[in-house]
Amino acid sequence: MTFAVRQHRLSRSSASYVISVNSTNQTVILGTTTPTTGSYIPGRTDVSVSVGSNVYVYSTAPGTAALAISGGSAGDTLAITKDGFILGCGGAGGAYNTGSNANGGSGGVGLSITGTYTGTSTILNTSTHYICGGGGGGGSAGDTVAAFQYGAGGGGGAGGGAGGNSTGATVGNATGGSGGAVGAVGSNGTSVGSGTIQAQTAYGGGGGGRRPSNATGGASASVVAPGNPATLEVAGGGGAGGGGAGYLSAIITTYYKSGGGGGFGAAGGTGGDGAAVDTTADGGTDNNTGGSGQSGQTTGGTGGFSITKGGNTFSVTNNGAIWGTQQA
Repeated sequence: MTFAVRQHRLSRSSASYVISVNSTNQTVILGTTTPTTGSYIPGRTDVSVSVGSNVYVYSTAPGTAALAISGGSAGDTLAITKDGFILGCGGAGGAYNTGSNANGGSGGVGLSITGTYTGTSTILNTSTHYICGGGGGGGSAGDTVAAFQYGAGGGGGAGGGAGGNSTGATVGNATGGSGGAVGAVGSNGTSVGSGTIQAQTAYGGGGGGRRPSNATGGASASVVAPGNPATLEVAGGGGAGGGGAGYLSAIITTYYKSGGGGGFGAAGGTGGDGAAVDTTADGGTDNNTGGSGQSGQTTGGTGGFSITKGGNTFSVTNNGAIWGTQQA
């Protein structure tokens, strides 16, 4: 007697996850997060993740991705459709503290994908929308000259990076601007001291914004000829992209200028001292590097990845803008 062996093919499942409201530090963990529709079965599910029209998904810390998808198993597929904005967090501007400077902080990841996915997996970025890494913060600048402390904080990176503070300057402390709220520009930094006595001033860097559309960088501090009593010096300005740098002159021939914050996914500018007036260290616009003030003291933070794919292969269709390097 013989018996026929019937082959059974396990049916596939589908699971859809929809993000329909503005969200911070969003996670989708397959097998843990409840799908909007359908159900997840490890290794045989067609997974879809979608971001609704004009919805912002953004990070509030450079070490945390704006949207992190994880938990996939071999045999799953993943399709991501984005009609809104995924924004990594900007790095903080470097701070000056009583004779010591700091480099700018690195920007964070926009979209992070981990787990294993096979078959045809896709990412679709629709028209006029963005997937962005955070911008790097600008480096600070300052020093001790003739027993006086001088300091300028770096601009914050695009994606809400805070501007760097200036602490311990002879004339007092200056505060960096805060990062922008969702869809907004960052705040200006503050300054202390007299604009007519350039050896007695300190500046905070401007904050980076969270507005990728028309993401103009913040203006750097504006300075006219040192020693001129009419000179008015201002702290770095907040930007929709990277925040602007701070500027100061310690003595007639020495100038300190911090770096501007990087635009989305771009590096921040350097900070240091030099022998020439330099007022060009604006924050980075769109996905451009932050302007460098002087050099030799600090470096800007690196821009964050727009997408990290966790070793998986994805077909990426970009009808909008993806700012920042994509990591395989």
